[in-house]
Amino acid sequence: MLLRIESIIFDWGDTLMRDFLQYEGPMAEWPEVELMPGVEKTLQDLSRGFNLFVASNAGSSDAELVEKALQRVGIARYFKSIFTGTELESKKPHLDFYRRLCKKIRTPPGQCLMVGDNLEKDIIPARRIGMQAAWLSPEGGEEGDYWKIDSLTQVIEIVKRRSV
Repeated sequence: MLLRIESIIFDWGDTLMRDFLQYEGPMAEWPEVELMPGVEKTLQDLSRGFNLFVASNAGSSDAELVEKALQRVGIARYFKSIFTGTELESKKPHLDFYRRLCKKIRTPPGQCLMVGDNLEKDIIPARRIGMQAAWLSPEGGEEGDYWKIDSLTQVIEIVKRRSV
């Protein structure tokens, strides 16, 4: 049985913001940054009724640098907190990353929705600890015990169904 969603956790790279592979170092310092399609509308709608968080491995960035990148594209205000492997002392796909995240945001796993673009790092481990999950996969892919979406705007419909 799926529980009511209280908190929505977004991966960062290629979920919220485009990960330009030609750049190195912190995204906050890249010469260009860009939102993924549908992000602004999705966050506007979801922020009215849910706690929103970012959780990322963020290789070159800690939470402060992730926040600076989010500020550059005007979406930092939507998130209650940002977590990286630095703050959680673990990295995806380790289950401890997700367990520590749920503890920090004070939400049981079953009431969390993890949204990410990487099946192996974002979705499968989140499901293993009992989180609900939505896999952003515009190119298609396998079905599983998660929602498969091709646009972030579809998250709005998922949470509307889970909130009644």
